[in-house]
Amino acid sequence: MSCGVYVGVSDTQAFLTAVTILRDVKPEYKDRCAFAEKIAGMVLTNLPPGS
Repeated sequence: MSCGVYVGVSDTQAFLTAVTILRDVKPEYKDRCAFAEKIAGMVLTNLPPGS
């Protein structure tokens, strides 16, 4: 029902994308880990560049 993906963004920072899906209403919800990876990718594109 759930999957989590940790993403390291620097030597000292990471974030976790955790997905819990209770009902498979859409086809992309069937593979929860692929969906979590997709969301993590979207988060990465929205993070400001490090300094």
